[in-house]
Amino acid sequence: MDEEKTLLLGSQEPEGQEGSAGESQETDGAPASGIGAAPDPDRPGPLARCPECMGELPDGAEECPLCGHPVTRKPKEPYQLCPGMRLKEGRYLLGHVVGFGGFGILYRAWDQKLERKVAVKEYYPVRIVNRVPGQSQILLYTGSGSGEFQKGLSRFLDEARNTAQFNREEHIVHVFDFFEENGTAYMVMEFLEGGSFADELRENQGRVSCDRALEVLVCIAQALKPIHRAGIIHRDISPDNIFICRDGKIKLLDFGAARFSDGSAEKDLTRVLKMGYAPPEQYRTRGKQGPWTDVYALGATAYRALTGRIPEESSDREKKDLLKPPSEYRKDIPRYLDRAIMKAMALIPEYRFQNVTDLERGLMGKRNLKGLDQEIRLRKSLRAAGIAAAAVCIAIAGGTGFHIYENRKTEANLGQAHVSVWIPSEGKEEQRQREIFDAAVQEFREAYPEVTMDIRFMGDTYWEELSRALQNGAGPDLFRSEGLGPEADVCLADLGALWELASPQEYYFLSDFETWIPSKNRLPASFEANVLYINTVKSEEQEEMSAENSKEAFLKGDSLCYVGMTGDYPEIQDTLPGRYEIKALDEEDSFACFGDVWSVNDGSEEDVKRAAVRILYYLIGENAQDEIYVVNQGGIPVEKREAETYLEVNQELSFLTERLEGLPVAAGEEAKDRNNRIYKAIRQSNPSLLTGTDEK
Repeated sequence: MDEEKTLLLGSQEPEGQEGSAGESQETDGAPASGIGAAPDPDRPGPLARCPECMGELPDGAEECPLCGHPVTRKPKEPYQLCPGMRLKEGRYLLGHVVGFGGFGILYRAWDQKLERKVAVKEYYPVRIVNRVPGQSQILLYTGSGSGEFQKGLSRFLDEARNTAQFNREEHIVHVFDFFEENGTAYMVMEFLEGGSFADELRENQGRVSCDRALEVLVCIAQALKPIHRAGIIHRDISPDNIFICRDGKIKLLDFGAARFSDGSAEKDLTRVLKMGYAPPEQYRTRGKQGPWTDVYALGATAYRALTGRIPEESSDREKKDLLKPPSEYRKDIPRYLDRAIMKAMALIPEYRFQNVTDLERGLMGKRNLKGLDQEIRLRKSLRAAGIAAAAVCIAIAGGTGFHIYENRKTEANLGQAHVSVWIPSEGKEEQRQREIFDAAVQEFREAYPEVTMDIRFMGDTYWEELSRALQNGAGPDLFRSEGLGPEADVCLADLGALWELASPQEYYFLSDFETWIPSKNRLPASFEANVLYINTVKSEEQEEMSAENSKEAFLKGDSLCYVGMTGDYPEIQDTLPGRYEIKALDEEDSFACFGDVWSVNDGSEEDVKRAAVRILYYLIGENAQDEIYVVNQGGIPVEKREAETYLEVNQELSFLTERLEGLPVAAGEEAKDRNNRIYKAIRQSNPSLLTGTDEK
């Protein structure tokens, strides 16, 4: 540590209310029982539930009548929270610690609202934090550890957020809730009883039968399918992160290393390594990672389960590959299984199965596989033939292609221009907004270095200032315009020139652009669709619908359902993790409304207008659409391939894939009114939508 000081994270003053976080009161020498109380860890107190089995205790019990465990408030380690402490305004009653490591502590707990046993994981990096025994607040050593703690905290919350969206999947651990408290963060999960697959292997002298290995591997492959469809890679699959429940269920754990991946772009992913299970791309700072990364790890898990040996590290294999096929260690492994495992563990990603569906078929013998050496030789020969054929094609088409390229290059030339750009910040941090926009227009800047941009982000006064500037003839050259009324049309340039650059059929709503925007002076870059959000807890309790369609009430957990737009999805996902589902509305009720809409100032100079239109062309291109709308959840992109990617990433909205073509468009206030009418219609005549089992 750089310094010996400590810093108390969060509020250092008690809230002064009974049961408040950080409280350390005692009454008559007995430990307080409120939230975050600081009981004497050496003295049993009046606990309502057994800290071991979480069963109810009779008053004054010193031993649990259900499990026989002594009733004590003393934690296993002084820095751990004491049994009987509570979190989230008293909802979660903590029991004994289940396990702990270098970055977290796992507690047994009781959810007092839903009356069930849960597991609560606390982010606690032991190297850089501490806690006064018996108190709840985290103490952080100041110095370089502060930044490290915040990065780890962010990763912890990402893990919770990534896992929570798969609560309906059988083979993935369910996350019910996550929140920040006591200067750190907590994740509430289903309580699993059993042990890891690594434990099972140790108990069986390091390996299991082919049938048992396949049973486990197929379950994990099934768990990975929705994860990969959502654009997430796990990056930490191994026997340690596969849990075998006492009832036989098999679950994939620990999304702490999970990251988004588009499967092609070389993102700067944090290096996360588990020796023997990590493929070569995980050793590289900007390695190209995707579903094939998890395929390697699952293949390595199969290798370990069948041979009893942890595979050689992939970085060592790249220098000299000495990995023997599993069949050399045991003779009862079928040839198809042997080949499937070796293909999954190929060092070059393109030689692996590219997805877990193909891996599953290979493991089950449903694919006719060549040996890896045979496949590599075949691919090299085909590649050589392909290069030769391509050379012939280039020679034939070269003259024509050159002229087309030169013509387009000439048309695309822009002179020097300075374009002023105004963007509403919409309550988001300006620095982050600027980073996103800069990344989105990076390709344009590289293509047209002679064009410069002055980008201004504005707060709540954006629409007022923009209207006034346009009326006074001093407006920006390029700006977001969805909040402007029709009276502003006289100031907006015709965007017909854009279609000389773009192909309207590649975008939603743009092939019949004049239907929605007859003046052709506003260009939508994103859109939203209306959907039905349901609170699954209230649905299970069969509560009735509220009188009004209210997003605020739904976010507070006070309303059974809400008819809203897909733009509400990120906020609902964060506010009600694991407690909502999304359903499609009837087709006749479905519509879209435009999100980000852009315009060009008709009063700008001609060369500036041309440059602004060209920037717009890039903003509806794949790279910008991916950066703004897919990666940063800015809405559904109008570019069709990126819209498909968005729905693959946000799997809960995938039912929209077949509905987007031909959706009618409604304006902002009209959209809100229509959703309110739909809500009332459901309340009056179609409440089965809220409990039905039909597919989304």
